Amino acid sequence: MGERAPGADPLVTRREISQRAGISRETVTIWQGRHADFPRPEADGGMERFRLSEVLAWLADRPVPKAQRRAGEPDGITYADRVRRAARPSVDKGTGAGGQQRRQLQLQADGTTAEEMLTEIFGPLGRRIRGGGSGAAYLHFVLGLLFLRHRDPGSWAGLRDDVRVATDDQSDPRQLMSGIGRRVDAARRAQGLPSAPEAAAGTFSALGGPAVEDVGQLTRLCEALPPKMFRDLLSRYDLWARPDGRSSTTPRSLVNLVTTLFVKSGDRVRVHDPYVRAGELLVGAREAGGSGELSAAGPDPDMCRLAEIGVNLSDGRVRLTPGSETPWRDAPGPLADLVLTNPPFNATSARRSDEHWLFGPPPPGNDNYAWLQHVLASLTPDGRAAVLMPNRAAASDDPREQFIRQRMIETGAVEFVVALPRRLFATTRVAVMLWGLRAPGAARDDVLFVEVRGPGPMLGNQRVLTEAEIDAVAACRQLWQDQAGGTADLAEAMGQAGAARVVPNAQITRLGYSLDPADHLAPAVSPAVSPGCTARIPPPPATALAGPTRAARIADKKVAGIVLRSGDTAAGDDTAASDLPDGWSRAVLRDLCAIQAGPSNQVIKKLRSTTADGIAVVLPRDLRDRRVRTSSPQRVSRAGAAGLARFALWEDDILFVRTGSVGPVARVGAAEVGWLLGTNLMRLRAYEGVDPGYLLALLSSRPAQEWITRRSESATAIPSISTTTLGSLPALWPPPAEQRRIGAVLADFDDQIAAHRALADAAEGLRADVTDHLVAGLLMTGTLSEEPR
Repeated sequence: MGERAPGADPLVTRREISQRAGISRETVTIWQGRHADFPRPEADGGMERFRLSEVLAWLADRPVPKAQRRAGEPDGITYADRVRRAARPSVDKGTGAGGQQRRQLQLQADGTTAEEMLTEIFGPLGRRIRGGGSGAAYLHFVLGLLFLRHRDPGSWAGLRDDVRVATDDQSDPRQLMSGIGRRVDAARRAQGLPSAPEAAAGTFSALGGPAVEDVGQLTRLCEALPPKMFRDLLSRYDLWARPDGRSSTTPRSLVNLVTTLFVKSGDRVRVHDPYVRAGELLVGAREAGGSGELSAAGPDPDMCRLAEIGVNLSDGRVRLTPGSETPWRDAPGPLADLVLTNPPFNATSARRSDEHWLFGPPPPGNDNYAWLQHVLASLTPDGRAAVLMPNRAAASDDPREQFIRQRMIETGAVEFVVALPRRLFATTRVAVMLWGLRAPGAARDDVLFVEVRGPGPMLGNQRVLTEAEIDAVAACRQLWQDQAGGTADLAEAMGQAGAARVVPNAQITRLGYSLDPADHLAPAVSPAVSPGCTARIPPPPATALAGPTRAARIADKKVAGIVLRSGDTAAGDDTAASDLPDGWSRAVLRDLCAIQAGPSNQVIKKLRSTTADGIAVVLPRDLRDRRVRTSSPQRVSRAGAAGLARFALWEDDILFVRTGSVGPVARVGAAEVGWLLGTNLMRLRAYEGVDPGYLLALLSSRPAQEWITRRSESATAIPSISTTTLGSLPALWPPPAEQRRIGAVLADFDDQIAAHRALADAAEGLRADVTDHLVAGLLMTGTLSEEPR
C-alpha cells in the first residue's frame, strides 16, 4: 500500500481498496458518491488517496454478503477483515527469517490459520486462476510460488514489485504469470535442479487468464506459507482436482505410516522410489529424519519436477532419472537400501521375451506382481521395501501370481502385510495394503499380518489414519522383529485399532499362499480361545442381562403409575381461548424460546479435526429417541471452536433437525455440555418460566410434527425449515407447574424407551457372542427343555 515511514498511517488508492476488499473499483467510487461519511481523500503526488485507518473504520460496519463470501470466510466477516487480511504480508517486506517470523506472528494474532489459507488457495480463487487450464498447471503455479518464496528471496522481492506494477497498470495477467514462470525456472537452475528453458513460463501462461488482482492475492497467501506446507498442498490438491490414479499423490497419513515403519532419524541409507509421483514419500523420508542419498524415477516429467521442488524444500536433493510405466524393461540402476513406492494399481502391459524376472513372468493382464518383483530386484542384499498394493494382489487366484507369492514366501521376501481401511485416497475408494518386503535370501519362518479396523476419522470423504493407529502398527512390527510378542502382546499393542498375528509359513501354504490378513486374522467378534479354554466364555443370559433387565423393570413401573385425566377439551387450532384449561394461554414458539440455527458447513468443514481431544459437534444422525446418542462424534479443533462460542450447547437445550429429514428433536444432557451445534440443526433455548421438558413435548407432538412437515415442503429437492418459520409454530402455554408435570411424564416414557433399547442391544450383543462360541465348538449348550414355550 502507500509507502510511509514505519508506524505511520499509510495512504491507499481506490484501486488498492478494491483489491484488498475483493470488490470492483467502481464499487468504491459508488460508495464514495452515495455515503457522506465515506473517508475524504487526500492529495498525494497528484493522486487521490485515503487514510487506511479511516477506510478500515468505515468498512468495519459493512459485512460481506453471503453470496459474495469466499470459501472459508466465516459468517459476519466484514470488508475491513478482508483488507486487514490482504495487507498482512506487506506488514514487513523483509525477506529474511525475521520478516517471515513477524508475518507468522501477525497471522496468528489475527486468527488466520494455514488451513484457512489452503481453503482459499483451493477455493474460488484457485478456480478463477485455473480458468480453462489444467489442475496440474495450477498446482505447479502454487508450488512454484512456494519454491521461489523460500529459495530465492531476492527474486521474490522483485516479484512483489512486478505484482504491484501489474495491478496498478491492470496489465494482462498472463504476462505476469509468464514472468513468474521465468523467475521460478531461474531459481530452479540456481538450485541445481534440471529445468527446460521457459518450462514454467509456458505452463503458467496457459492458465485461464484470471484478473491480475487474483494473482496478487495468491502471491500474498503463498508468502505466508512455510516450506513444510508442500505435502499439505499436495493433499488439498487431490481433494480439489481429483486427478486420475496415476497422477494422484500418496495421502499424507499413509506417508506417515510408511516413514514411521521404515525411516529412522539419522539413517544414511540410499532411498529410491521407482514411481515417484510428486515425491511425497521421499519428502516424508526427509522430514522423518532420513539423511541418505535420494533417487527416483517416474514416467511423468511434470510430476518429477514437483518431486524435485518438494525434496529441495525439505533441504534435500534427489537424483531423478527418466522412468516409465514398465521400469522392469529398462537397464537396472544402482541398488537401494530402502525402496518406498506407491505404483499404479492393476495396470496392464504386454509381456516380452527379453524381460527377466526373479520368480517368473506375471500375467499380462495385471502389473501388480511386475512391480513387486521390480522392487525386490532394486534392493541391496540387506535392503528393505515398503510397497502399497491394492487388496486383490494379496490373494489373487491367478496361477502365475500364486506361484510368485509362493516363491516370495519361500525366500523370505515378505516380512509383513498391513490391511488398511477404504477411502484413504481422495480419488478412489479402493482399500489398500502395505507390503513390507526385504531382498530375497534366507527364508523366515513366519509373516506378520496386521489389520487396521474401524471407521476412523474422516476429512471430507477421505479416511485418515490416526497417530494412535500408526503407532499401534509400529509397535506390532517392533514386537515381531524382536521376537518378543505372542498373540496376547500383539492384541495389547493394537488395542482398539485392529488386530495382528504372526502366522507360520506352513499355515500360509495351506491357504494357497494367501497374503490377505483377512484369511489369517480372526474377525473382531470371534473368540480368540482354544477348545477347552473358559476364560472368555460369556456369562449366562440371566447374569449378562440382569442389569439392563432391572433398569427396564424400574422404568416400566414408573410408567405404569402414570394416570391420565379425562376431559373434553381439545387443544386444536379452532379452540377458543375460553375453552382452554385454567391458566393456559396461546403463543407461538418464538415466545417460549430463543432459536439459533447451526453454523455453515464451510465453517465446520475447515475446522474439522481428527484428534480425540477436539470439541464434539452434534449431527442429525446423533439424535435418537429424543436424546443425543453417539459413540464417534464429529469433532473440530479446540482453537477453531473458540470462535464458535455462540453455537455451544447447554444442558436442557432442545435440538431440532432443520434440513433433510426435518423434525427429529432431542434434549441435551449433562454429557453434551460444551459440544457444538451442527450445521443442519437448530438449538432452542427455553426462556425463563418455560420448562425444557415441555418444550421437547410440544415439538415432538404429532400436531406439531405434521405442521413442521407441511411447512418444510418446498420446490427444492431437500426439505428444510427456517428459524423464522419454526418460530411461528402455534403453541399452547400451560402454567409452570403443569409444564413440569408434562415434561416429567414424558421423561419417564423416554427413560422406558432407553432402558428397553439398552436391554435389546445387550441381548443382541450376547447372542452374537454366544453364536461365535457355539459355531466354533467352544461352548456347550447345556440341557434344553423340550416342553413347549
